[in-house]
Amino acid sequence: MTDPIVSVVIPTYRRVAELPDALASLERQTLRDFEVLIVDNHSDDGTAELIAAQNDPRLNLSFVHNNGIIAHSRNAGLAAATGRYIAFLDSDDWWADTKLERSVEALEGGADISYHDLLIAKDPCTPVAGKRIRTWSVADDPLSELVRNGNALANSSVVVRRETLSELRQAENADLVGMEDFDLWLRLAKAGARFARMPEALGHYRVGDGNFTNPTRSLTALRTLRRRHDELAEAGWWFDYGMGRANYLLGHKREARTYLRRLVLKSAPLAIRAKAMWMLLR
Repeated sequence: MTDPIVSVVIPTYRRVAELPDALASLERQTLRDFEVLIVDNHSDDGTAELIAAQNDPRLNLSFVHNNGIIAHSRNAGLAAATGRYIAFLDSDDWWADTKLERSVEALEGGADISYHDLLIAKDPCTPVAGKRIRTWSVADDPLSELVRNGNALANSSVVVRRETLSELRQAENADLVGMEDFDLWLRLAKAGARFARMPEALGHYRVGDGNFTNPTRSLTALRTLRRRHDELAEAGWWFDYGMGRANYLLGHKREARTYLRRLVLKSAPLAIRAKAMWMLLR
């Protein structure tokens, strides 16, 4: 049997209610030559039974104890992957029918990593009108663009050459949780990877009760990210906004003001500057 074109890596934990939407979107893919590596953090909600019931030989289920570090689950999937390309899909998200076909076209056109916008939805029948996770092109100078404007890639949109990841994995660092994907994009940019943004929104990002940001974790992850990348000493508005907002949510008003005042003077998007001003005036 020849190796598949794409290996889809899906980390999961207690997502038996949402995972069927991800699996259904895979079944509808116009590109059929792929394997799916589902890495389960020992869920007790019937996930294993759900996968077995699919009766699809392309689905491969394994188990890890990731201790709250999702990068460990993703890396386990990467280690088992045999496809030419690696696609990341979170277990509560889902894709458009042509997602893999279009992503592979971009990679075979010369890119090392492809990505796109994700539409925001509560479920496949309940889109959030006009809302999306917006990405932007970093093709001209990936490292400088990422440092200046922050994370341009939505994780569940990314497909990357497996050979590009041959010596790179997501950092299994508890202090980096929530930023492990951005850390990987920065390291790929430093390694000279070619980034290609596709103009279509080829997937959906689920919002619901489980989507929230822990401000303490955000502060830790931002500080850790900055320590890992010297280039972030020149980080743009996104770093000040992240630090300012997290400190504001924690009630650290003096620290928040330091970052938010700095942000107002930078070339941040108007909506971000408005949010910063709102927090400063509270």
